[in-house]
Amino acid sequence: MLREYQSIKEIIGPLMIVEGVEGVKYNEIVEALTSNNFTLAHRLVHSLKGNAGQIGKTALETAANSIEILIRDDNVPIPNKIMKLLENELEIVLAELKPLLENDQEETEPLSPEQILELLNRLIDMLENKNPKVMRLLDDVRLIPYEKELMTELIKQIEDYDFDVALEILDQLKKKEWHDL
Repeated sequence: MLREYQSIKEIIGPLMIVEGVEGVKYNEIVEALTSNNFTLAHRLVHSLKGNAGQIGKTALETAANSIEILIRDDNVPIPNKIMKLLENELEIVLAELKPLLENDQEETEPLSPEQILELLNRLIDMLENKNPKVMRLLDDVRLIPYEKELMTELIKQIEDYDFDVALEILDQLKKKEWHDL
């Protein structure tokens, strides 16, 4: 049985690569490849491939798959032609998704202080227990209106599965903002 999705953001997850929206960025893939961080590059293109497949964007899925295979087989550096194909396909998909993302953002209600406090406490619990399902909370975390830079870094650390650093960031947030909630 298919589950119902609450928003388009839930469906496209890390595929949301629009200025101001957190997620996998083409530049992050290039940076990971350039710095020889092939584990990160592989994870990023693998996630992109999966998300593209989930929403039926087969050209993007195929481009990401090509790069994933090249990385897996140690055929690096990736030819510019293939990287350009990924970039072009990504731009096409993002252009198609941008109106959906904008509409979804307009309909989102802000979280109450009580909801924020509950969410932050749930995050701490899940991160302390190394629960990968914490990823499901990231859309809600993006709605927290405090300390945008810290929240962006928190999301990045959770997406990178660096839960210990994420807990440190939550500790900083707790000291700064929670007393005001």
